[in-house]
Amino acid sequence: TEDIPPPVVVTRRGDTIDIETHPGAVVRAPRPGEVIYAGALEGFGQVVILDHGEGLLSVAASLDGVAVDVGDRVAAGQAVATAGVLRESGLPGLHFEVRRGSDVLDAVDWLGGENAVGSLLRP
Repeated sequence: TEDIPPPVVVTRRGDTIDIETHPGAVVRAPRPGEVIYAGALEGFGQVVILDHGEGLLSVAASLDGVAVDVGDRVAAGQAVATAGVLRESGLPGLHFEVRRGSDVLDAVDWLGGENAVGSLLRP
């Protein structure tokens, strides 16, 4: 049913993660923030970048569709996009990373651990 989150398989790529899920799964904002980029980005497909304040940015890439516009304020859990196809594997999913300036932070830790990664996709 719609109340059950789609299955998630997480592959760590250094501090970033690839999340395999059903095609078209709804991707949700991990925390409140402001959309600073929404659209195509060469090499990453459709991308949504959220500014969470204090220099923290979350990046969701390899998306199929984007549901927000630059300047939108989003709440934690708000739908921002739909999953597309992962560039590395060709499987349905999304790429996710967290940055502070030019530093890439551990995305799994930032989300709250392995069990929290699915929160990006929960209904």
